[in-house]
Amino acid sequence: MSLDNEAEEIVVVVSPGAPILPKLSIDRDAGRVALLINKNLIEYDCVFNIFSYALCPLYLFYSPSKYLDPILVERSFRSAILPSFVDDLLLLERIKDYVKIHVKYLLYKKLYELVQRFDYIDLFKLTSYRYINEDTQRIRYLDNIIKKILELDIANQYIEEEVISRLLSRYRNYPIEFFVRAKVEWGKFASSITRLSSLVERSINPVINILREIKISRDLRDPLPKPETFIILYEGSILRGAGVPGKVLKERSRGLVEKFIGSLSSARIKIYSESGKEYRVVEKRYLNISSVKWFFSSPVIEILRRVGIELFTDPLDRLSNDYYYSIKLREIGLYTAKTLFIDPWNYLLIREYVDGVNIAEYLSRSDTDVNDVKNVCGLLGDQISLLHSRDICLGDTNPRNFIIVSQNSPTKIFYIDLEQTSLCENDAGKAWDLSMFI
Repeated sequence: MSLDNEAEEIVVVVSPGAPILPKLSIDRDAGRVALLINKNLIEYDCVFNIFSYALCPLYLFYSPSKYLDPILVERSFRSAILPSFVDDLLLLERIKDYVKIHVKYLLYKKLYELVQRFDYIDLFKLTSYRYINEDTQRIRYLDNIIKKILELDIANQYIEEEVISRLLSRYRNYPIEFFVRAKVEWGKFASSITRLSSLVERSINPVINILREIKISRDLRDPLPKPETFIILYEGSILRGAGVPGKVLKERSRGLVEKFIGSLSSARIKIYSESGKEYRVVEKRYLNISSVKWFFSSPVIEILRRVGIELFTDPLDRLSNDYYYSIKLREIGLYTAKTLFIDPWNYLLIREYVDGVNIAEYLSRSDTDVNDVKNVCGLLGDQISLLHSRDICLGDTNPRNFIIVSQNSPTKIFYIDLEQTSLCENDAGKAWDLSMFI
């Protein structure tokens, strides 16, 4: 049946005495669809996802107010939505000072996942569209319950550093963090399995078979925005996927100390088109945990750790450092490449391309003036001294990580690789910076 969406076309009736399976009734003259759903099924799906959370959104959005139980709604959000949100916060933890998240992200992410999983059910897409585009009393009610759970002021639409820190402090423990990382790794292989799961559910899940009978007349072909658009960064944007499209000009792999550690990341220079213009960008991928698992048993690394030198092996930590300290160094007057996109789920960062010559190459040129060498080295020394005075250690001061973009006065040095940068209060980390450069 096709419905006119401008009418109140969907009604969900919840009753303890309803049949075990949802019952669909159609009033063609009124252009209305009614779903009669057993209250126990609603509770089981909202709290335990027994029907893949397919029934719960219908209850949340389309049931009359007299059927809406605020306690059940809160339980549903706490059990089905909050854990996934905390997972995402753990991925963004190291850059939380530069992140704010719209309150709609939590529920919209769940709705969007339903659309992706069951793309043949019009009702999920309609519900997602309405949630982010309409301002109804029901939508405000749902948002306010989310704010209550987050202990967020009702007038505030964004979740920022204070709330993020409180949530992480409350829900953090080692098993959660471990499983978040495991889910990130698993997610890289899960898309095809999710599609297969959807086909299986389509065949055996009676709720899915009922919902697919409801056809919506409104044109729903326009793509929905990804949930990540509701995560606002101080600099750049969240990008979840395959990276930016474009032609690869150059590719390289590198490591922290080549002769000891080997390759921990790879970078590609790409031509990226936007609004009819072309830009050079650097697409940097951080190798995942399994690729550097041998790192933890390296005797060299163990020795460095024992003397107080912190080196980062986890790809998420290194991505976060690159993003965080590129902003932090700029705030104290140094030059860094601006970040355009980050994808913490796939360990990817895309930044501006800095067109210049690295210091290692600059110093090796036969035509380089001795006075210029003194000026560049003196300037870099002053800058590293400034960082050390603020207890910031770069961790990887390989001369190739510093780009000279202007050899004229004033000389500018760009810091392009900050994945090992951290706060350091001991002299060992600062001494390591100096020894690495030499």
